[in-house]
Amino acid sequence: MHKRIINKNTKVFFALLALSLILIYTVIFHILPLNQSLTLNQNELESLNSELTEIQKDLNDNTSLLNRLQSGEIYELYNLDYAEAKSTVENETYISTNHSINSFKSKGINCALVQIIMGKYLNMLELVGFNTTDEGMIYFELNTQHQVIPVIGNRYIDCVVGRPYKISLFNDTIVDILTIW
Repeated sequence: MHKRIINKNTKVFFALLALSLILIYTVIFHILPLNQSLTLNQNELESLNSELTEIQKDLNDNTSLLNRLQSGEIYELYNLDYAEAKSTVENETYISTNHSINSFKSKGINCALVQIIMGKYLNMLELVGFNTTDEGMIYFELNTQHQVIPVIGNRYIDCVVGRPYKISLFNDTIVDILTIW
C-alpha cells in the first residue's frame, strides 16, 4: 500500500492557508458588501463590529494554538486498540471529517486524515485512520461509521467492510491513498 505522509510544517501551512481563505471569504462576502451600503444603521454596525471582534479572537486563538503545536507543548497523542477506535467513531457526532479528527486529537487520540483517490478523474473521499495497538492501521467513513480496508487497484465499494454499497455511480477504483498525520 503506497502512503504519503505530510510533515508538520506542511500541515501548519495548510492550516494557515485555510484560515486565510476563511478570513478573505468573510471580508469579501460579508464585510465589503456591508461597507458599501450607506444605509447601515447602528445595530448593523454593532453587529459587524462584533463579527470582526469574533474573527480577531478566532485568529488569535488559532495563532496561539499554532504556536503551541509547533513548540510541541500540546498533544500527547496515544494510539487506541481496535475496540476503542471503533467505539470512538461510533460515539462521534459527525459534522465533517476534519472536525472529527480535531475533536479526537483534542482528546489525545492519535489519528490521521486519509484521502482515498479514485478513478480516472481522481475523485476523493476522506476517511479517518487509526494506528491501533492490536490491529495496525484501520480506517472508517465517519459519516456512515463503516470500516474500510482500502487497497490500491480495488474498487472502493468492494473495500467497505460488509459491502453495504451495491453500486457505484462512477469509476471508484482506488489509485492512491494519502495519509496525513
